[in-house]
Amino acid sequence: MDRRVVRVDYDGPEPEGLGTAEKLAIGAAAAIAVGTAASAMSKDEGADAAPTETAAVLEIRTRPNGQMEVLVPGGCTVLHSDLGLREQHGSSCSQEDLKQANKAMTAHLNEQGAAGH
Repeated sequence: MDRRVVRVDYDGPEPEGLGTAEKLAIGAAAAIAVGTAASAMSKDEGADAAPTETAAVLEIRTRPNGQMEVLVPGGCTVLHSDLGLREQHGSSCSQEDLKQANKAMTAHLNEQGAAGH
């Protein structure tokens, strides 16, 4: 995720005796500090959110009506519309199963789109 500072507001006391250039320099320094902090936070978040790929192979079947089933090993079945929107899932599906099914459906739709162009 790209982040950038688009506005910095200062709601403190006005420094006395500073000209416009000095005030702009203080504002720029504050913007750089905020941007650096946001960048460091996003790097930390990225380290925690490292991809955890599994070796599980998901199967996608297309029904005659256009709906697609994603079969997750372990018995979870997730039903998607012909547009790839999740409509239903089995009661045995965990949150991780649903995440894997969503990734598989996205990859499948991207492959279908690439094959069509």
